[in-house]
Amino acid sequence: MKHYIVLCMSLIRMMVLIFLSCSAANSFGQYQKNMGKYSYRENNPLKKFPSVGIGGGINRFFGDKGSAEKGILNGFMQLKADHQLSKVWAIDVNIAAGYLTQQYKKPYQLYDFKMNYFNSNVIVRVHLAKFSGRNRNSMVAPFIASGSGYMYFETYRNLYSPDNYLYSLNDNYVITDNTGNSVLRDDDFETRLSDIENHVIIFLFGGGVKMNFSEHVELCADAYYIYTGYDFMEGKLSYLNKGKGKWIRSEANNYHDGLLQVSLTLMYSFGYNSGKRSVRCPYITR
Repeated sequence: MKHYIVLCMSLIRMMVLIFLSCSAANSFGQYQKNMGKYSYRENNPLKKFPSVGIGGGINRFFGDKGSAEKGILNGFMQLKADHQLSKVWAIDVNIAAGYLTQQYKKPYQLYDFKMNYFNSNVIVRVHLAKFSGRNRNSMVAPFIASGSGYMYFETYRNLYSPDNYLYSLNDNYVITDNTGNSVLRDDDFETRLSDIENHVIIFLFGGGVKMNFSEHVELCADAYYIYTGYDFMEGKLSYLNKGKGKWIRSEANNYHDGLLQVSLTLMYSFGYNSGKRSVRCPYITR
């Protein structure tokens, strides 16, 4: 319960931030409109310079169907760099680190796991303002995007008690200790899954919106589904051992593992030229 309370508070803070950001964007947009042809966004050289930023968000693991409990949300942090290539095209380079957890229903509850991961990826963005008829210099710039990258992960299970006995299941799928008594497992995920690969190529699909608040300050909100094309991130759950090293996929398996991530990143845009500021943003008199 404590975990969900903390998560809800984080989501509320995120929603407040987005509301305040949008309010600021609207106010600045009115000011920009009043500046008319003198607006620095009419001939904005900053579009030729990169932006860098730091942010974070929440994610959810998608593993084997038919065995997972309701999705668990976890956190991650990321570094982002982007560059606007043209009025429509842009490119992002991202580095992220976080963790994923999952809980399973009977009879798979011994497969509960925690996974620490690191990924790097390159994403190509297509900005929609040109196609929607909106001014490309608008404060809010929606986009769709896709890309690929590399993911390294370490997955751990909670198989042993603090006294080093192996948890097991009785005929009623109740977790027991070495004496056969029912027990509750601790929160220590101590056993690394050594029988799986720990790196995989990933593919990302999603979109979001960029909000420009000034010559330098931007906020990027995006969401991506990360497809791994790999099905052992949580071990061999929902695989049946037929002996002689042969494993077959059970009907409860969804043929791949993946994750959904939603993030906010505060960006800083380079390229400010103080000598040209008076040309781009002249003082407005009435």
